Amino acid sequence: MRRPGAPTDRDGGEDDTGVIRTTFDWAETPPAMAVVETLAVATDTEILGVDPLVDHLDPDALNALIADEDRPDAGTVVSFRMTGHEVSVHADGTLVLVPMDSER
Repeated sequence: MRRPGAPTDRDGGEDDTGVIRTTFDWAETPPAMAVVETLAVATDTEILGVDPLVDHLDPDALNALIADEDRPDAGTVVSFRMTGHEVSVHADGTLVLVPMDSER
């Protein structure tokens, strides 16, 4: 299974608390796909084994809010809970997964 940071459009890793912090190029990987791929890594599951993102939020809306190059607000962050993790997707390309049982 790929870990975030392996392909060229990503950079990041996991710390000893299980927090995964990675960076994506939203022009290469849509935010919705990045969330699913990173959750698959975090849960050691195949991508098809991850809960459908659409059950938690609208993937098209997430992509539009985060990856819209015409938005002047690069500080946009969308946060939600999914598959036992707090997920934060930032317009600057940062994606952070924090296990809900982890202390920050």
